[in-house]
Amino acid sequence: MTARFILFALLFLTPISGASAQTNPDELPGVERRLKDRAEEEKQLRREAEAREKEVTALRHRLIETANSLQEAEKKITGFEASIEALETEKAEAEKALRAESNNLSDVLAGLQSLELS
Repeated sequence: MTARFILFALLFLTPISGASAQTNPDELPGVERRLKDRAEEEKQLRREAEAREKEVTALRHRLIETANSLQEAEKKITGFEASIEALETEKAEAEKALRAESNNLSDVLAGLQSLELS
């Protein structure tokens, strides 16, 4: 409590000197120029931030479009794989039928040859 009282007394009872309370008139143009420069710098930074925000938005849209294209491509690939599987099954059945037909023809040919020899 005593420390607070001392701090309060120092803050409010110490006179403010003229040099620290007032700005030197010769420094005013420099201060104004720095304020103007900082304001311009802030505007430039805001413009850059807006441009970056637009870039991020455009990139997000491109990313979504790319993801959609990928999904479509995956669907097509899945369809192609199903078609290939069906064609491979059809090919196996055709080969099996061809082997059976070849065996039948071999038997017929063997029979015809035995008839010819007799």
